[in-house]
Amino acid sequence: MSEAPAPSRRRDRGRPHRSSGPSLAPLPRLKVPWAPIEVLTPEQVERIVQAAYRILEEAGLEIRSAAAREVFRRAGASVDESTQMVRLGRELIEAQLAHAPPRFVLHARNPERHLHVGDNVVNFGPVTGAPHIRDLERGRRYGDLEAFRNILKLTHRLGVLHWQGGIVVEPVDVPVPVRHLFTYQAHIECADTVWAARGIGGVQAEDAIAMSAIEHGCTVEELASRPTLMTVTNVNSPRRVDAEILDNIMVMAGHGQCVVITPFTLMGAMAPVTLAGALAQQTAEALGIIALCQLLRPGAPCVLGGFTSNVDMRSGSPAFGTPEYLHAVFASAQIGRRLRIPVRTSAVNASPTVDAQSTYESAFSLQAAVLSHSHLINHAAGWLEGGLSASLEKIVVDAELLRNWAEILKPVSFSDDDLAVDAIKAVAAGGHFFGSPHTLARYETAFYRPLLSDWSSFESWTHLEEGARRLRAAAARPGGERSDRRLRRDEKGRARGDLARVRPWITNARMYAVTPEVEALWRGLLEHIAADAGVALDYVPHPAPQPLEELWSRGDLGAVFMCGYPIALRLAPVTPIAAPIPHVDWAAHRAVYRSDLIVREDAPYRTLEDTFGGRAGWTVAHSQSGYNAFRRHLLGYRTPRQPALYAAMVENLVTARAVLDSVREGRIDVGPLDAYWHLLIARHAPHLTAGIRVLASTPLTPMPPFVAAAGAPEEMVSRLRASFTGAAGKPWFSKFAEPLSLEGFAEATEASFAPLLEWDREAREAGFERPA
Repeated sequence: MSEAPAPSRRRDRGRPHRSSGPSLAPLPRLKVPWAPIEVLTPEQVERIVQAAYRILEEAGLEIRSAAAREVFRRAGASVDESTQMVRLGRELIEAQLAHAPPRFVLHARNPERHLHVGDNVVNFGPVTGAPHIRDLERGRRYGDLEAFRNILKLTHRLGVLHWQGGIVVEPVDVPVPVRHLFTYQAHIECADTVWAARGIGGVQAEDAIAMSAIEHGCTVEELASRPTLMTVTNVNSPRRVDAEILDNIMVMAGHGQCVVITPFTLMGAMAPVTLAGALAQQTAEALGIIALCQLLRPGAPCVLGGFTSNVDMRSGSPAFGTPEYLHAVFASAQIGRRLRIPVRTSAVNASPTVDAQSTYESAFSLQAAVLSHSHLINHAAGWLEGGLSASLEKIVVDAELLRNWAEILKPVSFSDDDLAVDAIKAVAAGGHFFGSPHTLARYETAFYRPLLSDWSSFESWTHLEEGARRLRAAAARPGGERSDRRLRRDEKGRARGDLARVRPWITNARMYAVTPEVEALWRGLLEHIAADAGVALDYVPHPAPQPLEELWSRGDLGAVFMCGYPIALRLAPVTPIAAPIPHVDWAAHRAVYRSDLIVREDAPYRTLEDTFGGRAGWTVAHSQSGYNAFRRHLLGYRTPRQPALYAAMVENLVTARAVLDSVREGRIDVGPLDAYWHLLIARHAPHLTAGIRVLASTPLTPMPPFVAAAGAPEEMVSRLRASFTGAAGKPWFSKFAEPLSLEGFAEATEASFAPLLEWDREAREAGFERPA
């Protein structure tokens, strides 16, 4: 096959840029476009709020800080120093709630990552508070600073979090007195988002504020009017707030930083077993601390946290992602809206490992959090074992869930172009849209591209497992000792990356399998090619109407026919191997082909011009023989005064067989047919070509080659190429040569197909993107 200069890598030919994979761009600010789901009636919400007021008035909170009790005392609360109980009247609570902002912004070092809290904005945060770290390589172990930093780096790279938590995993290798300093440093160095201070201790809060002021290049006083931090802290439910927690809250609120107060109300353990009772207690505990924050600094940003869930009544273990948990999430968001305070919840699970349970419990939790209009969703990436472990693998799984939700929340466009009426009219009844210009202009950005999801067919998914099964079966047969040695040898090959012998690469000849008998011939030929090359190739059927694009995009291609035009367009990452040399005079012993422009035998046409004004058709917009060659051939006839040569153009007939049938049955007057395919079908199914004649033919272009996946080992590709190009000299070749009209094979490279891009360019520059 003749070589041509390598095509330019510029992508200015009117085609969209090919993406290398799923986007990892940081998630934007996310807004929920729909009304929130509400599980409570307004009357039920009001009953919970009034019950919370009664709890604060009649039972009170145990405030284990003398300084906090003094703040409450000055505001008119009833304080019992002997029991440390503080009882708050509803007038006091309501007066302080009036100061709490319903929405606010926390400022990140990167202005594009400011954290907007309130209204219908939803934000995702990481796992926090886990004592253990888990990953596949080292298993479950106590956290350390390296693990802490790795979590920050991973989540920052995945781009799915809107803020970073305080202690994503406990770094036990750092001494306690300075541990918080190292974690704050890690937050500043490993991410550019808002981060959370440690939720325990006044000194820890003061150090966070001082370090954040340095990070933002301002004074501590200036930071108060431009908050940058949050603290996520808990009530020691039921109704106890510890001194270390209160010290932290008072420092943060006093400096105008955000306080997220979350009662830990597990139903049946630290709260009543009923949902209504647990919600009333949760609301009372949170309101008492929010009132304290407003007494310290009116207008200090606060968030009402919810963590109400049930426990396993057999063991007492927390359960998450349950129906009870979801009810609590929806209800907590309603209560927050009633009180005009932003709400925090969590995307959590209680599974001991990364499995289906961890995924569906997290997915349920996340769904409720988003659809309830909760504003801060903590533990959205990496939470495992009910919070006892932070998992790197779970972070990646959760990143998929979070990116899915970000995509779901995007508005859907309904422009005239999106309604696609013209595109629908252009596709023949019973056809498909894979090759439609409307699809080709959008296919790379039309749909969400997952990080993890495997959308391959069952056959593709199981081929690796099947290869292993065959090796084990071979080892069990008589002579198994030798087979077992082979198994061990292949395992060593796998270890050193000798995938050509171990991995079951696939082969397919769909493009020229014109009949089942011809496909059997190709299959037999490919078995010989594989055997001579010493490469294991599994023939995988891929019959029409399954799109060829799906086949070409597979990562396990060993030797599969592919059209040269999509190779030139780089629609799939492949390496050309070798192309057939048709045994026909017009090929002149070269690996070339052309398009036959066919009409009915009884049609009155004698020249191609005679068909103008009639109906023509083409296959798909990435086909050389069925589209690009036809389009280019028509350029010589089109003029500014006659840009459209045909009264109608039937698009997306998809296959050569559909073109043949359409001409024979009179649905179109003329259409392009792959000349080698035409040669084979005329030989093996002459009844289909009876009554058909060739009116004209396009110039010759490089023949479609067999290709391997771009990631296939070079040694394997070289062995296959040598086997193909040497096939004509093998004794076995003769039984395939005549029925396949085949002289042999010639080497193919990507540069071989550069001229096809020139044809594409000529048509586009002439203003004719499609045959017409």
